[in-house]
Amino acid sequence: MIDARFLSVMTSTTRNRENPRSMSDPHRRLLCDSAFFAESQAGAAELKLAYAFEQALDVAVLIGDPGLGKTTLLRRFASRVEATGDTVIDVFYPQLGADGLLAFIAGELDGEPTSSGRREDWIRRIANRVRRTAEQGCGLVIVVDDAHLMADAATLESLQLLLNLRERENARLTLVMAGQRSLIANLNRVPALAQRIGVTATLLPLSRTETASYARHFLRAMRHAEVTIDDDAALALHEMTGGVPRAVNRLCEMAIVVAAADGASTIRRADVQTVAGELPRFGCDAA
Repeated sequence: MIDARFLSVMTSTTRNRENPRSMSDPHRRLLCDSAFFAESQAGAAELKLAYAFEQALDVAVLIGDPGLGKTTLLRRFASRVEATGDTVIDVFYPQLGADGLLAFIAGELDGEPTSSGRREDWIRRIANRVRRTAEQGCGLVIVVDDAHLMADAATLESLQLLLNLRERENARLTLVMAGQRSLIANLNRVPALAQRIGVTATLLPLSRTETASYARHFLRAMRHAEVTIDDDAALALHEMTGGVPRAVNRLCEMAIVVAAADGASTIRRADVQTVAGELPRFGCDAA
């Protein structure tokens, strides 16, 4: 069962905070709107991540193709974790190699420079900080975005070894890895890490109905409440984007411009088709 403290923060109104996870991008604000998000599959995926953290599971995995909102979901989840007083380490560049990864995590945890040093030093610094976090009664989440790019076993094994600090320091430490489908195959090459996966969440493209709902919510979130989109145009959006949110965003933005240029307040199929024909490599695979 998810801790009420965490759940209350998850369901509160989204705030645009001035920090590295600030949702200044209007597209991210759209996806993180509490009312819309809670009803989406992304909301269900976040609940799985929340469950993994609150139940102190070792590893949670988030899988999805490009453009489905993995990074946005991770930012929302991390923001909620931090709001409860727990610590999040955001590994936003996964191709650091084993030593680079350990040095980065050590620096993020204690704020000390990591331009030089030995692996033993970085591990000792990480262990000290994990111990201090546990003594304070707080949890720690290491979030790795684009984790499918961690193709070498040595880097993945470093993450697996860090999880051993859970038992040694009696710490609440959870590793959250998000990436494309190849991530699963990479993890399976390191059985000791794959066996510690407690939760797997998958993001799928939006259905026709979800695409229409998303597009209409997009217009409201972008402060274009006076603009509507008819059913046929919404269907065209789904046909041309495959239900990929990032692609829907691009089409909607440009369709608003086309409709406005024609003096119309309703986006129609022709507007969507015009825009789709002008955008290069448009569609699900390119989003």
